[in-house]
Amino acid sequence: MQTLRDQACIVGVGETAYTRGAQKSVLRLVLEASRHAIADAGLSTHDMDGFVLPGPYLFQEQLAANLGINDLHYSTYIQMGGASPVTALQSAAMAVAMGIATQYIMGIAEGHPYPADDIPNRADFFKIGLSFAAPRAFAIAGVTPQDIDFAEIYDCFTYVVLLQLEALGFCAQGEVGDFVAGGRLRIDGSLPCNTHGGLHSEAHVWGLNHVIEATRQLRHEAALQVADCALGVVTGWGDFGDGSLAILRR
Repeated sequence: MQTLRDQACIVGVGETAYTRGAQKSVLRLVLEASRHAIADAGLSTHDMDGFVLPGPYLFQEQLAANLGINDLHYSTYIQMGGASPVTALQSAAMAVAMGIATQYIMGIAEGHPYPADDIPNRADFFKIGLSFAAPRAFAIAGVTPQDIDFAEIYDCFTYVVLLQLEALGFCAQGEVGDFVAGGRLRIDGSLPCNTHGGLHSEAHVWGLNHVIEATRQLRHEAALQVADCALGVVTGWGDFGDGSLAILRR
């Protein structure tokens, strides 16, 4: 079976300043972050031939024209709420693997609870999207949760982090309270979590800052660095419990 293991890598990341009440338009902010990421990769806008947008807030043609991309091979947008950024990575990796676009994600997957949009009628409220996505992603990557050096977990609410830790397989259902006790998630713990502060303390930008932080951790360039890390996981969370994750390696 063909998988996305080692078929693509993150070569550049970029972001704008995280502020309240920004006077810049969405287009200007996206262009600024995009140019930072392209420069970080050592490329130019003329090297770009595809992009994935997290939500239908811009027209692909509008972004391509402003970036000076004349030969656009692939473009799409993902609309899964907080699960969009990691799912966007999956879409981009698929485009590269299929040769649609050319410019190391070990394993990546998305999942949805059932029924997807009817929470009261779910047989098990604790079976979330990651419950289905995580086993697939770990199998593709050929690693286990115990191999992970750090985790960037989508944290729109604190309890959502706890649900995801169980669904990812770091502990059994109902055991997360004991699992996180004693500082396990601190920078010097056995599973450093949200080392950039997460959505709560850094910025709530649908979780793409989690991907940026994971990339910097694996480059060993983070402001609060996990010592000798080589393997990390990033998750996304949609409004109804949809889940996405990427397992990234150095």
